[in-house]
Amino acid sequence: MRPKVLVYVTADELAEMRREAKRQHLSLSRYTKRRLMLASDTDGASGGCAAENRVAEIVMKALSDREARLADNLRTVMVMIDNLALSTFTQAADSDQVEAEKRYRGWQHEVESTLREVRGELANGNANDAHGRHHNGDGV
Repeated sequence: MRPKVLVYVTADELAEMRREAKRQHLSLSRYTKRRLMLASDTDGASGGCAAENRVAEIVMKALSDREARLADNLRTVMVMIDNLALSTFTQAADSDQVEAEKRYRGWQHEVESTLREVRGELANGNANDAHGRHHNGDGV
């Protein structure tokens, strides 16, 4: 078990830390650790190191903001694709709502299955695509 550090903060400080961690898509623990490490680097650092840390913090914030915008765009595209799929299945089923819903649910199941498969492979560090093909850079 890793050592723990206990810090006392006010309710407002905790709320602010949670908001900032969420905005940066970090756990509260990871966010707090980063801030603690930046603070300790700045406290004992020369002016050059403090400036470097500030630049690093600004860059991290910019990247986090960009990541949040990209995630919002991705969610929008996902909703659009989902709506297109439902519309397509409805048209293909000649307005038979039961058949369209059945096809749509089947499609959703396949999408979820593929995402779980890909996420599992990424988590395991495999360089295979969703169909088990290995990517080694030689086009095969």
